[in-house]
Amino acid sequence: MQVDHDITAELDNPHLSGVKVVAAIRRITVAQARVELLTEWDQRLADAIDIELTQSQMWADLAGDTAPHDPEGASGFIDAASECLTVAARLRDKRAQAANMIHLASSELAD
Repeated sequence: MQVDHDITAELDNPHLSGVKVVAAIRRITVAQARVELLTEWDQRLADAIDIELTQSQMWADLAGDTAPHDPEGASGFIDAASECLTVAARLRDKRAQAANMIHLASSELAD
């Protein structure tokens, strides 16, 4: 079902969810908007994971460069690298949740 009426009437409703607003603006169904938004969220999570992994590698490289002359400083860089990996793991968990939500939303769309 395509949205074929003036979206300003839709947007005047104070009880609209963000998904309904996106559906109205993009002129798609709520189910389509849900899948699109979840897919966009998944992509942002993937990008954030890549950034954290890159940062972790940067800190690890700095630790390797620093260790010969400043072992204590290298230890701080190792801690920073480890923190980035922890954040990346949390983001992977969120991405798994997003995948489940996308699957559910897609099956809704297929119905």
